[in-house]
Amino acid sequence: MAINLFEEVNNRMGQPITKKENPSGATKKAYEKTLEGAAIPLALAGIYHLAASKEGAQRITDYILIDRTTIERPANNSCALFTFGNKTEEVIDKITNYSGATRSIAYDVLNEASRNAYQVMLRELVNDNVKPEDITRFMVAQRHTILSHLPEALQLGHLLGDETIDDVSNKMEGPISNLMHNLGESFSGSAR
Repeated sequence: MAINLFEEVNNRMGQPITKKENPSGATKKAYEKTLEGAAIPLALAGIYHLAASKEGAQRITDYILIDRTTIERPANNSCALFTFGNKTEEVIDKITNYSGATRSIAYDVLNEASRNAYQVMLRELVNDNVKPEDITRFMVAQRHTILSHLPEALQLGHLLGDETIDDVSNKMEGPISNLMHNLGESFSGSAR
């Protein structure tokens, strides 16, 4: 993986890297419930989920190629809506319930995280030959990092109908867990 999308978006938004959740009960630490700590991994997990299907990857490819100027504009407020579609309001509810932020501020931060992610994808992937498979491959390579930072309490997978997003094993770290994550990504026939 050439870049770490999670770190890139965090840096672009001026945020320190949020701590990963530790799923083991004995050493589980209280996860810091910040707006950015929810919005950034949530936006990236939404993009990952969208890129997991052929149709979604094609939509992302078209979006970053055709709507390039829209993505590059700071005033663009449609990236979150593009990512989550008719689930956007429910995603905003999850962020506000988690962080205590207002709906308006939660949407703005979610949208900014989404926009920054699409800008990084535009910079890293877009050329004359970019294909939807390239988008999917890129996001699959980012999967573990994104999901290990996604707060369990948000239950995004349940909302999107993809329970693998909320699977606690995504948060596990260590030599054996990392080996299993790498094997899973290598042999997986799909993006999920």
